[in-house]
Amino acid sequence: MRVPVTLVHLEAFLEIADSLSFARAAEALHVSQPALTRTIQIAERQLKTRLFDRNTHCVTLTASGRELVPVARRLLAEFEGAFSALAQFVDGFSGRVTVGCMPSVGVALLPQAMAAFCANHPNVEFNCRESRSRLLLEGLIDGGLDLALTTRPPDDPRFQYLHLLRDEICFVCKEQDAPSDPTAVGWGLFEKHGYIASTAEGQYRATIEEAMAQAGISVGAACECSSMALIGAMIRRGLGAAAVPRLAMSLMGTDGLSVLPLHEPSVGRDIGVVILANRTLSRAATNFIDLLMTLNGSAAVT
Repeated sequence: MRVPVTLVHLEAFLEIADSLSFARAAEALHVSQPALTRTIQIAERQLKTRLFDRNTHCVTLTASGRELVPVARRLLAEFEGAFSALAQFVDGFSGRVTVGCMPSVGVALLPQAMAAFCANHPNVEFNCRESRSRLLLEGLIDGGLDLALTTRPPDDPRFQYLHLLRDEICFVCKEQDAPSDPTAVGWGLFEKHGYIASTAEGQYRATIEEAMAQAGISVGAACECSSMALIGAMIRRGLGAAAVPRLAMSLMGTDGLSVLPLHEPSVGRDIGVVILANRTLSRAATNFIDLLMTLNGSAAVT
């Protein structure tokens, strides 16, 4: 069986080539001189050429040995460079993190977190994708996403939910139409101002409808809009008021608007990081999740 030339052989060869002494090379490599001699003999058999001429007085490189020196240096340097890059990835200082997020959550939370993370991890690349909660969960399952910033998912053993914050639902109206007592903002105000609804699917829409039912009001939507920016524009024109998660205000701005907590009942949505329970994330992704949790006062992921 032929024994291939390994990095151990090349390292031993270069140590002897630099010192031109088997004794000094063996000492530097922390091996016995006979073991070092056997290592070189194996390399010579594999390469089918002598690498050193040796007598009792001196060691010299053969022509083949001189040719091998730059090749061996290059191979060892490439190996060390490759493993240095691997170490950077394993330690979380390089790689790519793909984050999925709901639009309102991404705008409110991602820029600050990414700026803080990239300051200490400049070689980590981010790919950010916006979508609805259901599609984000599908992205986790098919492997397109490492993590998702979204609402708490339904109970499902495939997902692990890491809580970040509670996003309260607020009453948003034209600034001039704001109630005089901001501590008593109830759902009944929609009967007075009119209701601009979001066409968003999922728990957000269901939460608002349940709160209205609990408050004993029944008000049809004067208008339905597909984006928060459009809802904001409608409100500014005096076309009604809306029930909006506080984080979503980052999509419509607060100029000309009054944003007040809703009471009786007070409702909101849980926002967190969702990952696949059985998937091992890269260290960069794990470190980024830890930072998100720290910035929002939550426990870090383990």
